[in-house]
Amino acid sequence: MRYAIICDVHSNLEALEIVLAEIKRQKVDTVVHLGDIVGYNANPNECVEIFMAENITSIMGNHDAAACGLDDPLWFNSAAKQAVIWTRNRLDAKKKEYLRNLPDKLVLGKMLLLSHGSPENRDNYILDWMDAMRQFAVMEKMAVNICFFGHSHLPALFAYRGFNHDLEQYGKHTLDSNNRYLVNFGGLGQPRDGDPRTCLGIFDSEEMTVEFFRLKYDVLKCARKVEKAGLDTYLAERLIAGV
Repeated sequence: MRYAIICDVHSNLEALEIVLAEIKRQKVDTVVHLGDIVGYNANPNECVEIFMAENITSIMGNHDAAACGLDDPLWFNSAAKQAVIWTRNRLDAKKKEYLRNLPDKLVLGKMLLLSHGSPENRDNYILDWMDAMRQFAVMEKMAVNICFFGHSHLPALFAYRGFNHDLEQYGKHTLDSNNRYLVNFGGLGQPRDGDPRTCLGIFDSEEMTVEFFRLKYDVLKCARKVEKAGLDTYLAERLIAGV
């Protein structure tokens, strides 16, 4: 089965439309999203509407939880807090209800876990190998081999045994079904690795491969919408810089 895996759309309609068009060209079996449909950018209702219309499987991110009123954005930085409150005030009731009903995490089949921050907690960041090792212990207890996660907006592939992978440098990667992996395909709607292009990944469960894609989109259009909405200009600047 071929899974298209996306994460951290963050109300970026321009990037989402480009990615979904590429996914259709790739002829995958299903699309899954690892949380944070909303936040930061200026098209929350439109992005949630696409998820509902396309029946895209998604889990809940921390911005989703705050925007629909389930969580308080107490620990968000000032720009993120302003954006999530702005989003909360603009989401219609139907969209908020959709976000409230998203699951915290999902297990697909017997080996595949979808989480936002980490297998343990959607607010956790996995940034380096030490963070990954702590989560591999959680995965062992859950009896899952592969976890796709987001939240950091940084592409990464951590292996429990053997070498870790540079997703961007080497393209397609073959996984060992007897190993454990933590995989992040980056932030679709707000990349933070110095590359402003949007991103997605494809996992082939028969070939046991993951492949990382970068795509150009109209980042300036999205940034201008952020500024026009009265959101923190830092959010527009970081979109353009990809940081």
